[in-house]
Parts: sequence; C-alpha cells; structure tokens
Amino acid sequence: MGTETPSDSSAMNEISKGTFTAIFERAILGEPLQRMKVDFQVTKKINLCPFWLYSSLYANSANMTITTTAQFYFNYMAKQITAKYFKDENNEYGFHKAVLESCAAGALSAVLTSPIEAAMINQSTTNSTFIQSSRFLAKHGVSKFYRGLSSTIYREAIFTSSYIALTPYFQKYLKDECKMNESYSWFLSVFGIGAFASIASQPFDTINAMQKGADINTNLSFRKIVSSNNTKDLFKGAMIRSVGVMWAIGMYNLAPEIYNKITSNNKKVGY
Repeated sequence: MGTETPSDSSAMNEISKGTFTAIFERAILGEPLQRMKVDFQVTKKINLCPFWLYSSLYANSANMTITTTAQFYFNYMAKQITAKYFKDENNEYGFHKAVLESCAAGALSAVLTSPIEAAMINQSTTNSTFIQSSRFLAKHGVSKFYRGLSSTIYREAIFTSSYIALTPYFQKYLKDECKMNESYSWFLSVFGIGAFASIASQPFDTINAMQKGADINTNLSFRKIVSSNNTKDLFKGAMIRSVGVMWAIGMYNLAPEIYNKITSNNKKVGY
C-alpha cells in the first residue's frame, strides 16, 4: 500500500478497497476491543456482556467504513497531487512523501469520524442507543459533535501514516536488509509499528474520549486536560487499545491484499 504509485490504482478502486478493509477488520475482532477501550476510558469499567460489546456494531462499522474509505481516497488524492506538483524522479523522498500523504489523509478523515465517535462515546456514558445519543447531541448544536476534533486529527494522522506508510516500508526493510521471510517480516512490522502507533497516539485518543464524554455543558480544552491529568491518566485503556491497534494495522495491511486477489480472480474469469 505505502509503496504504490498513483498509476497503480484508481479512485474507485481505493474507495472499494477501503470499504472492504474496514468491514473485514471491524466484523472479526475490532468492535469488542473498541467498546472495551471506550468503556474503560470513559467509565473506568468494562462490561463483557457480548450484547453490550457488539451494541454499537452497526454504528461503529459505519464509522470505520466511512473513515477508512476516506483515508484510502484522501491518500490516493494526495499521491496524485504530489506526483503532479512535486517531481521526484530519483525517488529520494519516497518514504517522506508517503508519510506526509498518509498523515494528511488521516487528518482530513477526522472531520468525518469525529461526529460519529461523539455519539458513540455519549452512548457509553448514558447507556442509551446510538440514535438517542445522536438526537441528544443534535439538540445542543452541531458543535457538540465536534468536541475533541483537534485530538481526533492528531490521532488519525498518526494511525493512518502507520498503516499506510510505516508498516509497508518497515516490512520491506526487514525483507531486504534483514533477509526475513514474508511471514516474519509481516508479523514484526505489524507488531512493531502497531506498538509505536498505539503509544504515540494514545494520549490523543484518551483526550478525545474525555472531551467527547464530558457533560454536555462542559467544554474541556486540550490544554486543560493535559495540565490537570498526569501522564498515567492519559494512557487509560492503553493495553486494550494496543491490541486493537495492532489488530487493525495487521488487518489494514492484509485486507487490501485479499481484496486485490479477489478482484484479480474475478477479472480472470470475466466478472
């Protein structure tokens, strides 16, 4: 993914690939991990009831589908722009451009994911349905859907650059320089970059949850949360989220390959 050039794909292919990737990741294990992480960050309790763990499956799947599809598409558009305006015939800045392109894609996707996350976090704090939470926030103005937008932008930029740019490049390094086989290089790159992405973005994820989960009439600023909480507080739910991030990065790099094989086979048989 991270080493593709703009000619390798098309906008519609990236949209389809992003949709398939999100559904693939979320339906298997992503949803219960996300629910446990949010519950622990907001209420400091974890409800292991299967019905509760999958209570936001449709909303969260829709959120991840929209977000991931947007990230794939925005990354594709960023590649188009850099290929057109920033010539790099010797590929000297290939890695750096891939990181910047994917960071931009993640930051832009935050505008779409932030309002859906606001409703889901409100659902955790009030034990209501997603629809009820959405209506509750809507009554208090559109701005309530975008509480914590800045922290969402930072988190998504780190996460998106990790799975689109860093993981493929690190895997390539392990294969080419360390002579590892495909399986070992994939596992170590997913584990290593997943750990990095989780640690680097965890404070922003916690701040995001605290801002969105605060009382509807309370606006917690980024600076206020950082100054009033110690470092340990900003890493609430880190263990659960680390597993979720590693899982997501692994699936986000595996699912596109599966998608490419499926579409390739369909073309061969004439579909």
